[in-house]
Amino acid sequence: MDKLSNENRILKERFDKLEERCQRWITDEQVYLLRRIEQLEDENHRLHENYQAYQKQSEKCIGSVTDLIIKALFTQEVRY
Repeated sequence: MDKLSNENRILKERFDKLEERCQRWITDEQVYLLRRIEQLEDENHRLHENYQAYQKQSEKCIGSVTDLIIKALFTQEVRY
């Protein structure tokens, strides 16, 4: 009986250690995933801001090119 009791105690200790390691792993994984999510959200926000800035610059550039084309056409009409 003592042998079974001792084996039972040892198995319970091993199980408790395994459960503790599993909980630590879960906690570490949660922390990692939350940090990664935060990094990705920050990067997404930065990329969105860059895209908006690029779009504004693109619109200004298109407007400037359009103005130049109109001026060039107007200048040609005036000459002829």
